[in-house]
Amino acid sequence: MKLRKWLKSQPRGTLSRLARFVGVRTPSAHKWVTEKSCPKLAHCERISLFTQGKVTYKDFM
Repeated sequence: MKLRKWLKSQPRGTLSRLARFVGVRTPSAHKWVTEKSCPKLAHCERISLFTQGKVTYKDFM
């Protein structure tokens, strides 16, 4: 599942919580959502944990 689609199904403020969980600033996480950049592999692992496996590194390829 794309990160953008997953975020739309979540309450407001989830993007900033995701960014804090992963250890990046919110603008960096926003770039992942808009597909302007891809997260590092280590960040992909944290994203997968945060989304309970709904978004994986394969979704960024």
